[in-house]
Amino acid sequence: MRPFVTSGNYERYFEYEGRRYAHVLDPRTGYPATGTASVTVVHRDPVLADAAATALLVGGVDDFDALCARLGLEQALLITAGGDVRLTPALAARVHWLDGRTGPPADTAGHRRNRQGDAVSRIARRWTAPGERGTASRALRVTSA
Repeated sequence: MRPFVTSGNYERYFEYEGRRYAHVLDPRTGYPATGTASVTVVHRDPVLADAAATALLVGGVDDFDALCARLGLEQALLITAGGDVRLTPALAARVHWLDGRTGPPADTAGHRRNRQGDAVSRIARRWTAPGERGTASRALRVTSA
């Protein structure tokens, strides 16, 4: 069994003068990381998974594929602040949405390839229902590896 580790900015934050400040800082700017609500990593080494989840939270959707490849992560999930979900191909194969759908939807079933020919993830589906921005309204379960 492999541990799941999740990093997110949805619980530990404060608001000041109408602006939200999360607890995870982006070392490139010195300010809280923005754009990502949550990242989950599945890996045999929980310490690596913890560090990777935080790195992916900071890197965001733009750096998701490159960081997963660089860190050797086969199974990761990122939820953007806007509610989109990005999955690695290996984790997408294990995800079962509790509304009856399995894996990536038909419009993103094929994974694109990067310059090295590796399969990389695509935005899989909206995490939230229309009108429920920022609320994880769809549940999922992950089958054992």
